[in-house]
Amino acid sequence: MKQVLLILSLASAAISYGQSGTGDVNGIDPAVAQPQIYQYVEQMPSAPYSLGEYLSRNIHYPDSARKAGIEGRVIVKFVVGESGNISDAQVFRGIGYGCDEEAVRVIKNMPPWKPGKQNGKAVKVYYTQPIAFKLETEKKVVESGPTGIAPVDPTGNVQAPQPPKVYSYVEQMPSAPYEMNEYLAKNIHYPKAARKASVQGRVIVQFVVNEDGSISDVKVLRGIGAGCDEEAARVVREMPKWKPGKQNGKAVKTSFTQPISFRLE
Repeated sequence: MKQVLLILSLASAAISYGQSGTGDVNGIDPAVAQPQIYQYVEQMPSAPYSLGEYLSRNIHYPDSARKAGIEGRVIVKFVVGESGNISDAQVFRGIGYGCDEEAVRVIKNMPPWKPGKQNGKAVKVYYTQPIAFKLETEKKVVESGPTGIAPVDPTGNVQAPQPPKVYSYVEQMPSAPYEMNEYLAKNIHYPKAARKASVQGRVIVQFVVNEDGSISDVKVLRGIGAGCDEEAARVVREMPKWKPGKQNGKAVKTSFTQPISFRLE
């Protein structure tokens, strides 16, 4: 088993979470009463389709949340079964105003995933999926004139060219056109300092997927030190190109957040 287990999240990323086993059921050993539900496995479950695209097409912003200007992230915990079916979806952290219920609904309706595997066998695995609810305020942009001529506002003042907008949520979220877990497992190296100090935890890395799919503006939002932060940022910075996010059918810059777990086995 690889010593580094890396868990993929969308947006911005998917975070693995859970526990295994339950109490005795009518005096029966739980290992016999029901299959174990794993937290981490050698091959983590994954969606065989663009999860960002599925969510953007199927989530409906609740009217009550829209009217109240509610934004935030709902984290839903669920189980991916041996056949890839989704079950036991529940809110791990919510924001209310109907967003929690909507997040659970769309998770429950997901098509089957590729199941997680342990020792080559499909098993039940806990998984948590953060879903961002964000209200985008579309601003009118003054079209640029001929090449070399800066746009002019209605008062006649010359405006400085504006950099492309970086979206946090788009109709079609960016996604890696390759197996992300496999890429991370092959390319991340557990820092010696972290290994010696038995440092474990999750590093949250934020980056921008550009219009051409290239990765830029990599920064650590939350780290654990001992060299893990720098290693997580490095492997994200060196990722092959992604499929860019799209808004109104056009490729745009999109901010994305990737959690990377460092775990000593």
